[in-house]
Amino acid sequence: MVHETREALRRRVLVLLRECAGAMDGLGDRFAAAAQVHPTDLHALEHLARCQTAPPTVGELGAALELSSGAVTGLVDRLVLAGHVERLPDPSDGRRVRLRMTERAHALAGEVFGTYGQRLDEAMRGFTADELCTVAVFLQAATRAAEDRSAVE
Repeated sequence: MVHETREALRRRVLVLLRECAGAMDGLGDRFAAAAQVHPTDLHALEHLARCQTAPPTVGELGAALELSSGAVTGLVDRLVLAGHVERLPDPSDGRRVRLRMTERAHALAGEVFGTYGQRLDEAMRGFTADELCTVAVFLQAATRAAEDRSAVE
């Protein structure tokens, strides 16, 4: 591996990143099938999983997913009906509700993603702290690049 040129390594990293993204999509598809949800609903659950300490309002979820108020309302209704999301009163404003994944949804995610997480932990054991830091910096930059809306405009 060290014998590759920088350009060859760069190309290989990009190919591996696309392969990883495709595999992650497949993992998400398996979770969506197990949870019996639409891919957009899966994106909502992924967002809620990242917001555990500060559950979003319906409007905040809609903004994050770039959905209209009608679309996000329907999405939340489906997820609540399926038992994946619960509405909580907003402690600072009784007129608003906040959204949180249910324990049932977390358990289902653990069933689908648990083995993947274990395999990642095993893989990371072979890296030094400096190497993991480099991986983290790269993944943050790759995520920012993917989130950059101007890249496709």
